[in-house]
Amino acid sequence: MPPGTYLRKRREAAGIRIGEVARQVALMSFGIRPYQTGQILFELVAAEDDRTTLSPPQTALLQHVFPFDRTIYGQLVDLALADPQTLPHLPQPRICTRCACSWNDPCRSTIGTSDGSFFILPCAWTSGPEIDGKEPLCSACAHAPAPGTITIIPTPTNPAKEPA
Repeated sequence: MPPGTYLRKRREAAGIRIGEVARQVALMSFGIRPYQTGQILFELVAAEDDRTTLSPPQTALLQHVFPFDRTIYGQLVDLALADPQTLPHLPQPRICTRCACSWNDPCRSTIGTSDGSFFILPCAWTSGPEIDGKEPLCSACAHAPAPGTITIIPTPTNPAKEPA
């Protein structure tokens, strides 16, 4: 997975639009004024399109806006810049192909109990090359409908009463 795709998928999994990310980064950056949001947006779009990569200080700032694993991002940047001949010998980080979560940045599901309490569970790996030969998916994505699919929810029928 390219590093920009990883960032985009993690941002989308957090439910944040890229313009909102730019606005929040502009507001928290020392020396950057809110009117520079357009420049930050331009850099974020370029990073998500894999036309550039973000520096460690930039990713540290970005991590305050939405969760992602900076180590995974760094590994993906290294893989993107690696010599194609050495690429097969480099370790590949394990990332969910749908939401891009990883071991250090899992999806979290809130589970309610009958007594009204709840607890939060991280996702787990349900598929992958070493499990079943498929693309890696986390448990949250494996049980969710694929993006773009239409889910039909049956409605209870109310048969019309026969006139008396």
